Parts: sequence; C-alpha cells; structure tokens
Amino acid sequence: MRGADRGWLPFGAVRAGSIGTPRTGLLTGLEYLRNFEGAGFANLSGKLRIRLRETEAVVHVIRRGTPEPVMFNVFARINTGGEPLTRQEIRHALISGRARTLLAELAETEEFRRATGYSAVGDRMADREMVLRFLAFRMTSPTRTSPVTSTRSSPRRCTR
Repeated sequence: MRGADRGWLPFGAVRAGSIGTPRTGLLTGLEYLRNFEGAGFANLSGKLRIRLRETEAVVHVIRRGTPEPVMFNVFARINTGGEPLTRQEIRHALISGRARTLLAELAETEEFRRATGYSAVGDRMADREMVLRFLAFRMTSPTRTSPVTSTRSSPRRCTR
C-alpha cells in the first residue's frame, strides 16, 4: 500500500519485522520444537523449508482513521492465540513513541520501586500500568464528576 492508503498492521512490531526473514535469521527463544533452537533456514530439512516457503501469512490491515475503540477491539481479538494479552500489553503494542518509553523509564526508577515496595512486576507490564494509573490520577482534577472506573478500553486514555 502506498501514500494515503497505507494502513496499520495490528500485531507487534517484532512479529511484523520477522516476516520474510526466516532464511537469514536463527531460530531462538522457541517455546516448542526446541530441537531447532539456534538453527538457521539452511539447517532445516528440505520438507520443512518447503512447508515454510509455502505457508500463507494472514495479514490484517486497519485503515488510517479507523476509530480507536475499533482498532483496540480488533487487536485484542486477533492477538489472543496464546495467553490473552493484558490491557497494558495491548496499549503498548498500539501506541508508539515517547509515551511508551516514558512509562518504561518511570517503571524502572528506584523511586517507583521503593514506592511499590518492590512488588510491581514487569513481566506482563503490570508495573507500567501502575505508572499509567498513577499519572491518570495525578493529572485528573479532584473535582472530576465521572467515575474513574469504566468499561471503556481505549488504548490512549486511562479511563479504566
């Protein structure tokens, strides 16, 4: 797609970057088929190389201007092949740039770790969600009339 017709791929940048690279990269971090750990495309059997070459990839492209709740919903539905993603993992995948970096930086500070009693874990981005919630409370007026909790799952607003 070119120009204004360019869309957005609703899955992680790591997976998007790996499309078309099985011939040059090494297989690492395998959850299954661990006997292929460290193998390159050339090290695989001919049958497996043919199978990989002939496998069709399904790509979902979302057009620019698609409402955020729709993007969030589509992303959540197609990215639950294994363990369901947390809301923060989905936000992280949908939003790039300084906001994502800032959450990671704040979650790694000694002040944050001390304030949480070193209990905030980063493996499923619970620490970043905690930082995001703190910022939302800090930036929200104490005279706010609507409840802080909501069923809305917008990736760019902390309304939950």
